[in-house]
Amino acid sequence: MNQHKTKVIAVRVTQEQYEGLMCLKGDVKMGNYLYLSLLPTLNAGVAELNAERKKAEAKAKRQAKKEATSGL
Repeated sequence: MNQHKTKVIAVRVTQEQYEGLMCLKGDVKMGNYLYLSLLPTLNAGVAELNAERKKAEAKAKRQAKKEATSGL
């Protein structure tokens, strides 16, 4: 069962940076704009995490197989 628990990320910006973001975001809510801006990076991080997990599982499986064959 995979539950999705969210985490909050806060970022401090100057007034000028905030006003610049307001100009760029258009009619979209600020939170949605920032989320959509980060989405490619988030997806890349999740893909890398999944690849690392897959490698670790394969390594554990190989190690278990090696230990099982050497124990006979």
